[in-house]
Amino acid sequence: MNDEKLFSTIVETVSNIDKDLNGICKKSIFFAPELYVAFLIGREIKINESDIFNESVEWLRELNLDLGNPKGGPIDIVFNYPNTTLAIELKMVSKFQEYVQDIEKLLKLRYKPYQKYFCALVDSDEPNKDNRLTALENQYGDKLRIVGSHSFLTTWNRMNVKQVNCLIRLYEVI
Repeated sequence: MNDEKLFSTIVETVSNIDKDLNGICKKSIFFAPELYVAFLIGREIKINESDIFNESVEWLRELNLDLGNPKGGPIDIVFNYPNTTLAIELKMVSKFQEYVQDIEKLLKLRYKPYQKYFCALVDSDEPNKDNRLTALENQYGDKLRIVGSHSFLTTWNRMNVKQVNCLIRLYEVI
């Protein structure tokens, strides 16, 4: 699998959603529901499957895998291909503990070969830096490998409109 192409597909999809929402209603990527963003990322991965996987893959979404944990819940983006399953958890603008829950969910996958990824879309005051992600990297150390990190300026419309960075970071969960 081509990690660089996977990450560039995610970045391009998120950037396009941000531009579309800005043009339609003067909102940003952070206006979009997480499930919608996950669906569009999955769609683009499927469209680019030959560049990412070098073969045709089966796209599944929101699928409970072999968690063995009733509180685990579905994995956001899933692709099956020969001999392995790609599992991606996406988390947007969340608290640190919610990032931890998704990492733990991925770590519990065990009954067949998986390629596991965690993708965070974070509202950050600084480009390519956020305390939540730094704490996550410190807590999980050798269980996370940064595949890519990218940020771009956008707006955040929660209470008042302000300019923030959308920090996209993709980790492989080992």
